[in-house]
Amino acid sequence: MAQLIAQQGRVSVAELAADLSVTTETVRRDLSALERMGLIRRVHGGAVPASTLAVIESGISERDLANTDAKDAIAAAAIAFLPPPGSMIVIDAGSTTARFAALLPRDHRLTVVTHAVPVAAGLAGLPHIDLFLLPGKVRATTHAAVGADTVAALSDLRADVSFPATNGISTSYGLTTPRPR
Repeated sequence: MAQLIAQQGRVSVAELAADLSVTTETVRRDLSALERMGLIRRVHGGAVPASTLAVIESGISERDLANTDAKDAIAAAAIAFLPPPGSMIVIDAGSTTARFAALLPRDHRLTVVTHAVPVAAGLAGLPHIDLFLLPGKVRATTHAAVGADTVAALSDLRADVSFPATNGISTSYGLTTPRPR
């Protein structure tokens, strides 16, 4: 199936079921498995090669240049949600969250946990910040650590407040990322 999708660019569930003489339910299960492996991307009614949607995701430097006024306003408003000094916060990767991190008050002692290299670079060495950088493979697009090691490290934390990136929330799936792993 993955080879067929790669060759044709986009294939519908119905076409795959007819071509392979299987039920649409079987095709959907197989497409889900292929998507979990990162070989394809599910789209409404079918699938496309994984690389098709990967190019749509813009890099962190491109994102940082878009909607700057709105990002600055969101970052400034988020400061009001800081927990008391001595608390632990988690800052997700993203251009808006990096702006937020840069606005952290210099007289507010915090433990900051992040998987974002730009966030960590901006906070490293600040005397009022105890900084923890999560492990994992750093994605070139987002400059953020991802993977099983990152998730495992997060599962051990008990943060007071988390500041997620805006592209990490879906009403259909909850917290999401364009990378299934």
